[in-house]
Parts: sequence; C-alpha cells; structure tokens
Amino acid sequence: MKKQVTLLILFVMVISFAGQQSSVNAVTKEKNPYVVKYLLEQEEKGSVITEEDINDEIFQTLEEYYSEDKKVEKIIEKYSKSVQLTDSIFSIEKEGKIEVMHFLMNIYDDFNKNEKTIVKGYFERYAFCSYDEDATNFMKKLYGQNDSYDLKDSGITDGIKQEDNISIKTSGSYSGYTAATWARANYNQYSTNYPKLTEGDFSDCANFVSQAIEQGGKIQDSEWYCTKKNSTYLVPTTVAQLNYSWDLADPSPWTSVSEFRSYWVENCDTSTIYSCSYYNNNHSVVYSLPWYKGDVLILHTGIYGFVTIPKHAMMITGYDSVNKDYLYSSHSSERLDKELLFATASAQGYAAVEFIAID
Repeated sequence: MKKQVTLLILFVMVISFAGQQSSVNAVTKEKNPYVVKYLLEQEEKGSVITEEDINDEIFQTLEEYYSEDKKVEKIIEKYSKSVQLTDSIFSIEKEGKIEVMHFLMNIYDDFNKNEKTIVKGYFERYAFCSYDEDATNFMKKLYGQNDSYDLKDSGITDGIKQEDNISIKTSGSYSGYTAATWARANYNQYSTNYPKLTEGDFSDCANFVSQAIEQGGKIQDSEWYCTKKNSTYLVPTTVAQLNYSWDLADPSPWTSVSEFRSYWVENCDTSTIYSCSYYNNNHSVVYSLPWYKGDVLILHTGIYGFVTIPKHAMMITGYDSVNKDYLYSSHSSERLDKELLFATASAQGYAAVEFIAID
C-alpha cells in the first residue's frame, strides 16, 4: 500500500518555518519554494501526492530549476548587493522573475563564459512564460532565433493554409511536408530501428517526433541521436534495458521531452509559447501565423501560472480551415490529425502550448 504524503503536514511545516523566517529567500534556504507552491496548489485541488509522485518528472524538474536558480543567485550576489533582487530570483510571482531578467540583461556583457551559460538557462526557464517582450526577445537573441511570428509578417492571405503545397516548410535540408506525411502514416506504427518507449515509466512522444523530424531531412548529431546496438530490448521497460540495446545521449534530446524541447529551441528558426487559455480564445489569430506542417508542438504543465514544464511533444500534421485550428499527430497517446483545441482544453490539465518552427 502506497504511503501517502499528507499535504496538510507539509503545509504546517512550511508555515511553521516561514513564521521563523519572514523573507521569501530565507524559506528557500531550507525549502524549494517551487515544490512548496506546487504541493499547496495540489492540496487546493484536493489531489493526493504519493511517494511515487515525489519522484516523478514534475518534482525532479522543479528540483533542477531550484538548483540552477541557486547558481544565478551566486552571480547576482557578485554583481549586486540588493537583497530584494536576490529574493526575486526564487519568486513565485512572474514580476519578480522579470525584475531579475531585466537586471541580467543590462549587465550580460560583463559576465564570463560560464556565467553567461547559467544566465542563458534562467531565461530559457522563465522568459517565454513571463510574457515580457524585452525578456522574450533577449532570450531569442541568445539562441539566435528570429523574432516571434507576427500577423504582419505571416505571408498567409486571409489566414488560409494550403493543404497540399509542399513548398511550405520546405527549406534547406528539412521538409516539414515530408515529416508530417511520415508522422501521419506512422502514428500507430513502431519501427524496430528505434526503441518503442511505451512500457514502464517511458513516454514515446519525443522519440516519435524525433523520428519524424529525421524523416523530414534533419541529420542526427552528437547530441540528438539514437543508434540501435542490438535487438534484445526493442521495447525496453527500464533505463538499463534501454541503454543495453540503444545508444543515446545522457540525458537524451531524442527521447526526453524536456531535453528535446531545450535542444530544438536552441536549434530552431523561432519558437513561441501561448497559454492554453490564450490559444483557446485566440486560435484563429495563431492560425493566421506561419506555423506549418512539420513544426513541433510542446504541451507544458503549469506551476502557479508562469513556470512551465515540457510534458508532451507532438507534430503539426494538418489544418482545420473551418475552425481555424491546427491538427497534430503523436505517440504515447496515438493521435492522428487531432484538434489542438482538444489538447489545450482545460479538461486536459495543460497550462501552455509551445510552437517550435523546425527549419
């Protein structure tokens, strides 16, 4: 029988400690504020957290975020004596994160190489979902991306996308049309040239989209790759089995949603995150922008509104010109030309959807 972690007890522990230390930063010295906030949100929803949940991807990611933010704290303490600014690094309000990012932007050229790498990670975690234009554009500059797509440069007459125009999203070495065609044909198929990650704690979504991108013409490199070593474990159930039969980076942008997202944000033409509520209310506007077949969609789980965790990868494989919506295909949950509005509906529990333009 699973031992339940009682949120009320955790809540009392946090409040008790907070009573002794009044500042937000004092609490973070002993307790990850992101995990604390997530637990409180789950309690408000009436959710029960088990020991297994404590080890899942959300908790691991929040611990990683906190660990990386502690590195940012050391950098800011080197360049500023402001206690308020230091506290804001771990803020659970987006205004605090924006304040920190603006400070980092202004002195970015003063950082050494290692500091720039750490700061770049901070922007990747929080810039897009802060919806702060300056922070978002600065992050895009760091990654060499183009500015976010806007209606004025969409190039789409009356918001109409041409279903069979293979010239769309076909440039250089990548054909989005070819990638999307392969994804549609293989939404419920599994090639033995790649692991089938449908058992154990695995998810096959990033693996599936990676294969589609490769079919579209992208070449594997030293980070994003998957090579078969033997046929012993075609359907691995453990990490040990996966590593025995398959050669992957560790961690792997080919199979891990979070690593896949980080890799392609850094290697794409442009990317933009929309809150699910924004997309639901303005999908016709987003439909008029130049996101095409072969581009990638990442669904994010949200923590208190602006910190998001990549959770599910999909590929745009069609268009609903009547309802002005994108259609996607995916693995894990085998979907063929499913409406994006289905995935962004509140009932699905996602907070944001990210569009990544593969080029």
